[in-house]
Amino acid sequence: MRVFAVAGYSSTGKTTLVEALIRELTRRGYSVSTIKSTNEDVKDMKGTDTERHRMAGAKTTILAGPESIMIQSERLSSLKEILSSIKGDLLLIEGMKEKPIPKIWCIGKDELPKALPDGVVAVYTWDGSPIDMEGQMISRYTMEQIGELADLIETTSVDLAEIDI
Repeated sequence: MRVFAVAGYSSTGKTTLVEALIRELTRRGYSVSTIKSTNEDVKDMKGTDTERHRMAGAKTTILAGPESIMIQSERLSSLKEILSSIKGDLLLIEGMKEKPIPKIWCIGKDELPKALPDGVVAVYTWDGSPIDMEGQMISRYTMEQIGELADLIETTSVDLAEIDI
């Protein structure tokens, strides 16, 4: 499975961009999986049966529905181990801005930060023009260029085995 990330600060268009990329990449015939990374621990909703299982001491709970499965764990397995069991062509990660994964950095309508994290291969903004980051030209894309962004993902995504997540 190939991996690529979409990262940036809050309210810069990450989720909207990921949705558009999923549509374009699946239209091209790819099987796409996603991860939404968060800085907050995912907690059970109060009063659910899943919470009751966790409170009773379960280390991992699986909620299986007719069309979905949710796994909640105390990180007994590494994320990479879990992802290795997923079959598919592409994994899009929303977040993980500090991980050295090829990524599009979203700035929305904000100013470009003084330095970009490792792995940034392009910038997504609500208006587009190339930018110069300390002598390095970085392409700037808009939503109207979703096909070009999908092309970029096809050429710069990396194999899951090559990254540390």
